[in-house]
Amino acid sequence: MPLILLLAFVSSVVGMFAWWRIFYRIGWPVWYCLFMAVPFVSLAMLIVVALGKWPIEERMTSMETELKRLHGEL
Repeated sequence: MPLILLLAFVSSVVGMFAWWRIFYRIGWPVWYCLFMAVPFVSLAMLIVVALGKWPIEERMTSMETELKRLHGEL
C-alpha cells in the first residue's frame, strides 16, 4: 500500500511539473498547474488550453495587422 501511495505522489508531481512547463511556454501563470490536482478542474483546464487562444497567437495577429497597415501605407 505505501508503494502505491508513493507512486501516486510521484506521478502527480511529475504531471504538475509537465503542466508547469506547458503553462510557462504558452505564457500563462505557472501557478495554474496547481489546479491540475483537482480532477474536474484539470479536465476543464485541458479543454481551455486546447481550444483557447494563446498569447502568442494574439501577438501574431496584432503583428499581422500592423504589417498589413504598414504595407497599405507604402
